[in-house]
Amino acid sequence: MKKVTERNHFEALQHVIEIECLPALKALSDICKEEERITQEIKKLPYTGTGFGNLITLKRALVCLLCVRIANIFKDGQGISFQDFGINLPQNKIVKKMIRTRHTWFGHIGKDTNEIVSGREIVESDLENILKNLSVLLTSRYFDK
Repeated sequence: MKKVTERNHFEALQHVIEIECLPALKALSDICKEEERITQEIKKLPYTGTGFGNLITLKRALVCLLCVRIANIFKDGQGISFQDFGINLPQNKIVKKMIRTRHTWFGHIGKDTNEIVSGREIVESDLENILKNLSVLLTSRYFDK
């Protein structure tokens, strides 16, 4: 098989998708489920001062990671993107929202501060399928078949 692009670019982008984004999305899904379960339990009991513990912090960290990485994958910027491979990816609603509001997550004032993407929105979107399809596309572009 003939390589179409440099190995280090392929490996970097593959790493972002397979090692960072997909596991982060799975962890975010697990945290959202746990948060929902805890919320239901708290509603049944009188308030005891217990809360979500580290769940909120972990959830925000995962949302931040995903927003930054999705922006890097879809837009040519400071990280490696599909544009580096000559591929302009279409952006669906969740991807556009993640890109548009990613700076707001880091304390910068964004234009659309009322439309910050939530962990629940990300989990309920088709982002997992998008990432898996991008991984397949990347592999097919790397190798000339």
